[in-house]
Amino acid sequence: MFNFDDFEVISYQPCCFKSTEPTITINETNIMFSRSCFKKLHNSEYVRYMIDPNGKRIAVQGSNKKAKDSIMLNPNRKSFHFGIYGCELISEIRHIISSWKDNERYKIQGEYFEEENVLVFNMKNAVLFEGGNNHRDRRLNK
Repeated sequence: MFNFDDFEVISYQPCCFKSTEPTITINETNIMFSRSCFKKLHNSEYVRYMIDPNGKRIAVQGSNKKAKDSIMLNPNRKSFHFGIYGCELISEIRHIISSWKDNERYKIQGEYFEEENVLVFNMKNAVLFEGGNNHRDRRLNK
C-alpha cells in the first residue's frame, strides 16, 4: 500500500483558459484560432474574419457555403487550428490595443453566438500568454 504521509496537497489553479474553450492567440505574425473554435463553429468549411476596431473586437463566422470574403478551410488538413498568417493586417490589429508589447503573445477567450454561428473575441479581455515561440529569442540570449 502506498504511504501518503510525506506528501502535501498542492493548491493549484490554472492561469490560462481551459483548452475546451474557444480561444485565439495573437502574436506578431499570426492570429491562431484554437481547435475549439473549429468545433464550436460546427466544423464549418468556410470562415469569414471580421474586426470592430472601435469596439476592439475580432469575430469569425463559420459557414458551409462560400460567401463573399470567406476563406475555405482545407478539409484535408491534419490540424483543426486555423488563422490569419504573416500579413501586415496583424500589425494593424495588434495596434488597436496600444498597451500590447512587441514580442509578446496574447490569448483571448471567445463568446459564441449560435444563431449567427459566430465567435467574438474582445481584445480588451486579452491576457499575456507566457511561453511559446515568441519567447524563443529571449531564451537564446540568456
